[in-house]
Amino acid sequence: MFMPAWRNPGLPKFDIRHDPRQNHIARVPAEEESRWDFGRGANKEKTEPMKKADLVDVVAQQKNLPRPQVEATIDALIEAVADGLSKGDRIDLRGFGAFAVRESAARAGRNPQTGETIQIAARRVPTFKAGKELRDRVNRTRS
Repeated sequence: MFMPAWRNPGLPKFDIRHDPRQNHIARVPAEEESRWDFGRGANKEKTEPMKKADLVDVVAQQKNLPRPQVEATIDALIEAVADGLSKGDRIDLRGFGAFAVRESAARAGRNPQTGETIQIAARRVPTFKAGKELRDRVNRTRS
C-alpha cells in the first residue's frame, strides 16, 4: 500500500529550497536546513549590515553625545573622504586603513546578450585597504 511521505513518520521530511546559483529546486532535509545556505556568503555568520543610522546611534550612545551632532560629524567625515578621493588624494587613517583611487584602463568587453564586442571606457575606482590594527582586531578570536 502506498503511503505519502508526509503521513509516514519513518521517512525523512524535506524542505524545498530554490538554489539561485544553479537555478534549480533543492530538496533539503528539514533537520539539516540550517546548514544549507544557497545565498551569497554560504556558511557565514548571518548578521545584518550596520547602516549609517545604526553607526550614528552607536557612537552617540558610546560618547554620550546628542544624535544630531554625531550625525553631522559622520556626514562631514564621509563628505571629506569623498572630496579627497574625487581630487585623487590618498586618505590615511592610522590604525584603520587607507582610501585611495585606482585607475582602471580602457578595455574591450563583450555584451552578454548579443555577444557584440564593446569598448569600456577608462575610469577611476575608489578603493580601501584595511590597516594592520583593523585586520588584527577583525581576526582576533571571539571569546
